[in-house]
Amino acid sequence: MNQRAKSNWLNVFLTKYLFNWFTLAINMVLLGLIVLLVIRAFTISPDYGIQSIAATVIPLVVIGFLKRFGRNFRFDDEIRRSTAVQILQSPIVGIVLSAVWGFILMWLVTQYGSQSGDRPPIPFAQLIISSTFIGLVNFSGTEPTKSETYYTGIVLGFLVYIFLNGFPF
Repeated sequence: MNQRAKSNWLNVFLTKYLFNWFTLAINMVLLGLIVLLVIRAFTISPDYGIQSIAATVIPLVVIGFLKRFGRNFRFDDEIRRSTAVQILQSPIVGIVLSAVWGFILMWLVTQYGSQSGDRPPIPFAQLIISSTFIGLVNFSGTEPTKSETYYTGIVLGFLVYIFLNGFPF
């Protein structure tokens, strides 16, 4: 087998199979964190549990609205071509910002996912993690190349948090 056939096989494996499993795994972890936080909210009080469910549904409603009526909210071509937007859309900036966001998500789980009887004032962690989950699922269908950067960055942030602070539970 020549080198070109090997590289094509590896490219197909990485892009079609490995990244699909990777995406599914990250989505399942985020969904699991949401379910865990909602269950813990119900153990604190039924009222807080309902508030927690509302916080997890808000991003779904907002994204659904934007998908349905979002044609009116498009950027102009001049804004898309600006240097600042191009810098923010670069893969390096994307992975760094995603890694920081992943670190913040793990910190939120640690802060608001405790099993103590103290009730946080609002279900902030559920809202942010649910927003991240819905955003990643929505974005991965429209921009698959960029979504790889964001998924990788979030995993990197999770791993850096676990490396520095241990697992949050």
